[in-house]
Amino acid sequence: MSSHQRTSPSNYTRILSTFGFILSIYALYVEHRMSHPPDGDDEEFVALCDIDAIGASCSHAFTLPEGRLLTYLNIVPHDHFLDVPNAVLGILYYTSIFLLEQTMLRTYRTVVGSAYGW
Repeated sequence: MSSHQRTSPSNYTRILSTFGFILSIYALYVEHRMSHPPDGDDEEFVALCDIDAIGASCSHAFTLPEGRLLTYLNIVPHDHFLDVPNAVLGILYYTSIFLLEQTMLRTYRTVVGSAYGW
C-alpha cells in the first residue's frame, strides 16, 4: 500500500469534525424541539440520546444553565444575540476545524507538490 493510499491524520480530522458537526446539528434540533413543541403534536418528542434504561437525558441537559456556556460563564449577558446554545458553538467549532484542515492540506500539497514537481 503506498503512502498516498493510507489514511492520514488529516482524514481522521475531517471525519471527526464532520461527525461532530452532525452531532451538533442534532443537538440544536433536539433543543429546538424541546423548547418549541409543534402545535397539535399528540406524540411527545423523545430524543435518540434520551435513554431511560440508564437514566440519561440529553434533552434535560440542554435546558440546564450550562447549556448556554457563554452566558453561564458571564461572557455575554442573558438574552444577548451571542447567548446561543452550546450546539451552535459546536457547529462553529467543527466547521472551523474542517475548513482549517482543508486549507492546511491544500497549502501542504501546493508547497510539497511544487518542491517535488507533483
